[in-house]
Amino acid sequence: MSSNNTAYSLCEICKNNTMVISSKSGEYACSRCGYVSPIPFIDTTAEYRQFAMDHGVKDRTHTAFAGEDGENELGTTFGYDGKKHTKDLIDINNRVTTDPKIANLKKSVKRIRSICNDLKLEKMVSDSACKYYKDALEKNILKSHKKEAIYGAIILGVCKNEERALTIEELLSSTTGIDQRDIMNAQKVLQEIGIEGGVKIYVLAKRYCDDLQFPPYVGNAAEKIGKFAIEVGIKGKTQTVAGGIAMFLNKLMKPDKQKPEGLIENLSNTKEATLRKVFGELNEIRERLYRLPEVQTVLEQNKT
Repeated sequence: MSSNNTAYSLCEICKNNTMVISSKSGEYACSRCGYVSPIPFIDTTAEYRQFAMDHGVKDRTHTAFAGEDGENELGTTFGYDGKKHTKDLIDINNRVTTDPKIANLKKSVKRIRSICNDLKLEKMVSDSACKYYKDALEKNILKSHKKEAIYGAIILGVCKNEERALTIEELLSSTTGIDQRDIMNAQKVLQEIGIEGGVKIYVLAKRYCDDLQFPPYVGNAAEKIGKFAIEVGIKGKTQTVAGGIAMFLNKLMKPDKQKPEGLIENLSNTKEATLRKVFGELNEIRERLYRLPEVQTVLEQNKT
């Protein structure tokens, strides 16, 4: 794989783990079959091109905006040369450009970016919000909720995750047709599917350990276990899994350094019995967790 590309995920066409993002072009494509995904990396910023470099013209600068009304006129066309591979690419291209789900996603991405621009939020926040919206859309839980409220809840969550100050009042000033109740209802839905508007399990687990005033190395272990928990598929609300991780690490501490489990219940807003279910799942794979360097540090620092 070229150093100009970053490995990302599984290709939905050829089913190989060869989807990459080019650091030069920004395209999200399969390095094996050539499929180019239109989502979730949709850039709506201006593209500038100096035609003088290409055609010897003294000074002609062209600017095109992706996502404008004429976006449907822009696209890649393929000339059929009789090869099966080319026909497959043509079929994929036709399916992508006519799929109503992709068209709706493009509109949503454009709207999310518009809200972020109005609020003068960083591109990183906008990119993350678009990615989380796609995740929520794939889980098919957005039909009964106002799209504008979902956009707002995700943006609010990403800002919280990135410790970027943003109030609901500021958010409502850049959205239309919704109120604070709509935002709060949307936040609950996102919590149920483990997105929580952008806050990931490993971020929340580390935050809980910091709030419990554990040493920094414990927070590092919490972050690592949180990522591992996602990989192995431990299910539950974000705050529940994060609370279970904090409980697991609490048990590894020396007795005089352990915190009352009631504090973890309060932090995660989760009943002890529910936390113990996650703790039990983590305990079942504890030998694998003990092999993580960050967890080994916790064990070494708390030898009795």
